[in-house]
Amino acid sequence: KWALFFRYVGDRERRDLVNELLKEDEGIAMAGETLLTLSRDEAEWAWQESKLKYELDLQSSLVDARQEGLAEGRLEGKAEALAEAAQKAHQEKLEAARNMKRDGLNPEQIRSYTQLSLEEIEKL
Repeated sequence: KWALFFRYVGDRERRDLVNELLKEDEGIAMAGETLLTLSRDEAEWAWQESKLKYELDLQSSLVDARQEGLAEGRLEGKAEALAEAAQKAHQEKLEAARNMKRDGLNPEQIRSYTQLSLEEIEKL
């Protein structure tokens, strides 16, 4: 009976035979209950493991997204800083060109010192 029980306990097609064995033998019935409990515990463990994996994957995704966002923010910040520095340098060249023009330097001399176009120098 025990051999039949263990052979067919997981076979759905032989469920009737297993149920018959469970009714006939108290020891087999206890073993069946223990197997059922273990199966439930295993299913609960698998569900908990799946839940934990999902939570870890979610946290990992959030960390990756945060790091990507920070990197993107740094790049945008650097680009803005470079644009501001370039604008400030251009303004300083214009100011220097105004001073040179006021001091009587000709546009060609101012262009050679500031690398501004003659058009920009004329507008000053």
